[in-house]
Amino acid sequence: MDEGKADESSSKARLELELEFVQALANPLYLQHIASQAYFADPAFVNYLAYLKEHYCRPERARFVQYPQALQLLELLQKKEFRERIATETISRDVAMQQLAHWTSSSEL
Repeated sequence: MDEGKADESSSKARLELELEFVQALANPLYLQHIASQAYFADPAFVNYLAYLKEHYCRPERARFVQYPQALQLLELLQKKEFRERIATETISRDVAMQQLAHWTSSSEL
C-alpha cells in the first residue's frame, strides 16, 4: 500500500472512531460515567471535546451523525457548569428523561 492510500485509510479510521465517540455522547448516562472517571477535569480531554465540536457541528460532518442530540450535548459539554452537573445521577437522568419526552412527542418520527 502506498503512502497516499495509507494516509487515506488512517483518516477514514480516525473519522469512524471520532464519529462513534461523538454519537456515544448522545447518552446522558454515558456522560455521567465519563464524569465519574474525572475525564472532564482533564484539560486535554476538554480540548478534545472542543475539537470535536468544531469539526462535527459543521454540515459536512454533521450529516454523518445519526443522533443529532449528540451535537446538542457536545455543545453543552463546552460549558464547565454542564460538565460538573452531568456528573450527578439526578441531572443525567433528567436529561435522559427530557430526551425521551422529546422523542415520544415529536411529530418527525
